[in-house]
Amino acid sequence: MDDNDQLESILGIGKDEKHVFHEFWADIEHYLPFAEEEIEIIIGDLRRKYPVSKSKLKAPEAHQYLSALRLKLIESVQPYIQQLSPSTWLWYLRRIDPSVVYGVLTTTPINVMRVAENISMYAKRSFLNDQIRTETPFSFRMDASNARRVSRLIAIAENVNLLENHIRRAAKGQTFDFKTEGQPVVVEDEGLENALSVFDARTAEGNAIVWHPSIEYYGISEPPRLNRILAIATRDVHGWGERTGWVRISDNIDLVEVYGQFDLRLSALSETKTSIDLAGSAAGMREPRVAACLVALSNAVARYVFTMPHVGAVVPAAGYVIIHHDDLIEYLRVALEDTPWAPLKEIWSSIGPKDVIKTLKRHPLAGHASKNGSIIRSCLVGHMVDLFSLSCEIFEVLRVDSQYGGDWVNAGAFDFELAVQRVIDASHARPSSGVSNVRGLTLLGPDGPITDIDAVMEIDSILIIVSCKKVESSQDFDRGVHQRIRNNESTIVSALKEWEKVVDYLRTSPIGSNYDFSRFDDILGIVISPGTVFLNEVEPLEQSDALPRGLRSHMSYSELVSALIKTP
Repeated sequence: MDDNDQLESILGIGKDEKHVFHEFWADIEHYLPFAEEEIEIIIGDLRRKYPVSKSKLKAPEAHQYLSALRLKLIESVQPYIQQLSPSTWLWYLRRIDPSVVYGVLTTTPINVMRVAENISMYAKRSFLNDQIRTETPFSFRMDASNARRVSRLIAIAENVNLLENHIRRAAKGQTFDFKTEGQPVVVEDEGLENALSVFDARTAEGNAIVWHPSIEYYGISEPPRLNRILAIATRDVHGWGERTGWVRISDNIDLVEVYGQFDLRLSALSETKTSIDLAGSAAGMREPRVAACLVALSNAVARYVFTMPHVGAVVPAAGYVIIHHDDLIEYLRVALEDTPWAPLKEIWSSIGPKDVIKTLKRHPLAGHASKNGSIIRSCLVGHMVDLFSLSCEIFEVLRVDSQYGGDWVNAGAFDFELAVQRVIDASHARPSSGVSNVRGLTLLGPDGPITDIDAVMEIDSILIIVSCKKVESSQDFDRGVHQRIRNNESTIVSALKEWEKVVDYLRTSPIGSNYDFSRFDDILGIVISPGTVFLNEVEPLEQSDALPRGLRSHMSYSELVSALIKTP
């Protein structure tokens, strides 16, 4: 067999792989309505078994009841989940186009699949009891009986996801009507509905550009620095298509076009001397040991991509990599022997390859809202390393938690300010040299100190000063933790009011002891946050006649990037 024949065999070309996939998706779409009816009956039974005290529940009571109903639903559907092992569930779920799931937002089908992957971890069935089709490539039958099984899991995930959406709404003040059986009904509130719609749309648009204090990205052709490199997988919300993958053919590892919905982005741990890259800053993380295991595994997988020892390995077609046990141990050993990233130095020496595998087989735990499935699942031919789940957890865990306060949080805020200014400097809004000097400066007005300027931009004859608030959309936020949502909103609302006062002062006093803004026709201000923040009052999120096109009073980092790139 020559290299071309071998490549076609590995990628399934010549066996009409796409046709098999599309037939399987069609089977799922056929069985899904019947599966949804089964789950609706279960929810109806639960509602009768656990009735509410009144027909309408306001936000706090609704949040409590919906959270309990979600757990009861997961408990009630365990017989369905036990029909396949966790690794087999993931194999099937990663071969489904999210379009089989209906969603008003482009992110809804992706979220449903995330929930399905998470609750599949409840399965106690051994992979030895699942009948595989072939070992190389590792595969199962895509037939009608398995389509029915997968349809039930998706129907369960749809309802769990809907309950999670309701829980997030309740945390934002939503009231629910429980008169009907089945899923509760949202009580329409025009103002809240508008705020939620704006938030959902902004979140969907902003998924592609995410600021992170610790991660930088390589281009595909850039040479890797193996001691800091990470393997990060991203998922295309638009579903399946031709993507770039790595595959070993004979003695070579080549970039090829593969059919899938995941991309591998080679990334690196930041080498900045601020933010999270402070020696000892692991103490400011919520789960520092998990963080070390995540970095070690991601680095080991990145090394694996460049040295795949076995012909036929493909990365990252299905968002996971299957690595033989002994190989994974060896790649982890090499990763852990290399120079550690400064924040994890003390933890690095206390973990070994087996510690990493043991820790990440249990992380994230099944049933946690807004989490993907476990990062490592055992299968017949080795370990199934879920690159996508690994990547999601790296973005969440490799952060200094705000509750610890101190220098770590302050340094992270400083890094965010610099990141915002870099975006501005790379655009048409780059400030002139005289104005750029005020960034990071405490302005001194006629009456004394005014404020620090986090970032600054200049568009035509307008000066725009920027306040950066490091308010991030963590998984606490995604789960609908009421306090986190309210704190985030309060921070932005307060910042908007304070920044408006600063702008008014500078307009009346454009010349101070260390600044001169008298040449500008107007001075405006905006507030930037790393992620999308929910606001009940949407006016700051709307286009203002006062601000240049594309800019708004409050924007996320992603929205700022899009506005400055798209605005000529």
